[in-house]
Amino acid sequence: MDGMVFSVELLDREGGEIRASLFNEAAEQHYDLMQCGRCFTLCNGSVRPAQKKYSVLKHGYELVFDGRCQTHMVDDDTDIGAVRLAVQKIASVTQMAVPSSVDICGVIVSAEHPQEFQTKEGKALVKREITVADDSGHSVLITLWGDRARLDSREFAGSPVVALKGVQVKEWMSCRSGSMAEAGSMILNPTFLPEAQRVAAWWYKGGNQQRLTYISHSSSPAGSLRPPQRATSVEISAMSQQAMPLYYMACLELKDGGSLQCNRRVDETGYCRMCQKSGKAGLRAIILRLCSCAAQVGPLLNVRCRFQDAFGSCWVTVFHPAAEKVLGSTAESIVELSQQSEEICEEALKDTYYDEMLELQLRAKPDTWGGEAKTNVTCVGAQRISSREHSRMLLKEINNQGNISAMHTDR
Repeated sequence: MDGMVFSVELLDREGGEIRASLFNEAAEQHYDLMQCGRCFTLCNGSVRPAQKKYSVLKHGYELVFDGRCQTHMVDDDTDIGAVRLAVQKIASVTQMAVPSSVDICGVIVSAEHPQEFQTKEGKALVKREITVADDSGHSVLITLWGDRARLDSREFAGSPVVALKGVQVKEWMSCRSGSMAEAGSMILNPTFLPEAQRVAAWWYKGGNQQRLTYISHSSSPAGSLRPPQRATSVEISAMSQQAMPLYYMACLELKDGGSLQCNRRVDETGYCRMCQKSGKAGLRAIILRLCSCAAQVGPLLNVRCRFQDAFGSCWVTVFHPAAEKVLGSTAESIVELSQQSEEICEEALKDTYYDEMLELQLRAKPDTWGGEAKTNVTCVGAQRISSREHSRMLLKEINNQGNISAMHTDR
């Protein structure tokens, strides 16, 4: 017989949040009883480490209930809020470690029509893409699934304020977008939230006329509801000449005590969501270090380079430490040059162009982008070779080709 389980997110009057899962007999007995927004007492549960891939909460543990579970509905406690959000500005999403979970409160500036499709396994799905902006002047594409995507389109009309809890942020081609996790929450027009009041005031006091910085790419077909953004040729030229950052600040903690580093992007305070540790300097870091909670933080290179050989050229993403070999410099040195000025850093890197031959180790894997099959090529290793060694290699190949031709001639 197949098992049965359902999960709830519990919030207490101190603002603490924890996930609870009810299995088999407990799930069958208490599913209809438990209602969102009501107060309950739960007894006879056990505690286990949280399974992060199933939860959007930051708590390190979760509750588990079986057939011994007892739940009782009690009177509402006004000291317990309906939802707890750790809202972050959309502008800060570009600096987060990915994949990660974030809470967002903003204005829905556009919404697509719902799209129905089937997976390769034949499962029917429906999604809707919305664009959300906040008072940081940035906007992001967020995908809604299932019942949220099926909501009447009029719910998204008129630029309503929305609070989103548990948005899963991912990155593709240096652009970021979000997807609403099934365990997350979406609240339209949450007037009880101070963040919603602030965003609404910004929007109607001039935010709706502001030029927004869009951090996502849309995979939707033509005919969507998102209005096109116009730009002059000068603006387009300026955007095309903007250089991508050469590095990012990353968590250098070892995974599970092994030899591999975390390498996830940390936020502006040095906090790693994956390791749940902070590398922030100062008194707080000293305290965290004493309790073994401080993370090692350092710069990692992630650059986009164009390589050329005798047959042509191609663009390849080069990640640390191969990038250090390609650029002929350490990440710390590049950070120091960048802090002086972008011009100084650029001039220093130009000295390495066409300097020496490089032997690259490339990794290619099938991927998809915009619904089309693509090949994702990255550089995982690089080694500089001298002109002398390269010449010897070419002479050896010429000699081998000559021997092969002689053999064919003899035949």
